[in-house]
Amino acid sequence: NPQVTDDVYPDGITTTGYYAFFTPPGFYYIDVEGIDGYQHWRSPVVQVITEIVHVNVPYTPWPEEDVYTVTITADGPDSATITVPVGSAVEWTSALRDGDTITDLMTWSENPILRPLSGLDPLEDTRGFDAGYLEPGRVYRREFARSGVYAYTDAAGHGGVVVVEAALDEVIIAGPPTTTVGIPATFTATVEPPTATLPITYTWRVSESVSQRVITHTGGLSDTAVFTWTVVGPQVVTVTAVNECGDGVSATHTITVTAEATGWYIYLPLVVRELEGLVLSGAEGLVARGYGQGLHVAQSAPRAPYLPLLSKW
Repeated sequence: NPQVTDDVYPDGITTTGYYAFFTPPGFYYIDVEGIDGYQHWRSPVVQVITEIVHVNVPYTPWPEEDVYTVTITADGPDSATITVPVGSAVEWTSALRDGDTITDLMTWSENPILRPLSGLDPLEDTRGFDAGYLEPGRVYRREFARSGVYAYTDAAGHGGVVVVEAALDEVIIAGPPTTTVGIPATFTATVEPPTATLPITYTWRVSESVSQRVITHTGGLSDTAVFTWTVVGPQVVTVTAVNECGDGVSATHTITVTAEATGWYIYLPLVVRELEGLVLSGAEGLVARGYGQGLHVAQSAPRAPYLPLLSKW
């Protein structure tokens, strides 16, 4: 079964299928030569007795991105921890130590002992990887398209860690264009890229006259803050987002705060020629002639007045 890196399906490659063959009982390994764009893979030694043996092959694409190298020997990786930017690749090279002999080279070429294998199962999680067994001189590359910490072992009793970091490119703030004094307004900040290293700290600031002018949260790829103003006029909301990978990014949003409404003016397109009366319907069905307070619907009589008519409610 070919491995698909981070849900990107190469043309002509599927995630299902099998290859069957029969052998006499004994010990074997499976050696898979990489087709164009994919890498060689070699299995552990497989013992065949009488039952069917099932071996999955995590076929990995050959990445061309920026490459960071790790050399592995029988003593383990030369760098126990390597830190790389998201979107780059790590290349493991199987090598001999200074004191290794030609006998070691022949033995490990026939039966390699080094196999970079992630803690994540590559057949269950597309972030995982399996280099297969690497004879001396063989290399394996893996692109890391998502930020995170990836632990692996080498099949010889050692381990290593790949730390993948992604700095923030931008933060986008969304919120209402207007609000009213005393009415809460909600703002949302979202960072790019979606692969950014977590956690992210958001610091919100407003220009003036709110109960809490600075709010700080630490979390994921988005955050929300709520502000309530006590003064009118244009106000500026600023959010700054920071993670451990670099300088922070900021964005601003301007909102206009208006005074609380105390009444309404309704302009009706009527000026009465000979106003016989103004019929007003109240909230609970009250009908009255003349002007009143707390009334919602006005109708003039007669039906053909002059325009316009101004009514104050």
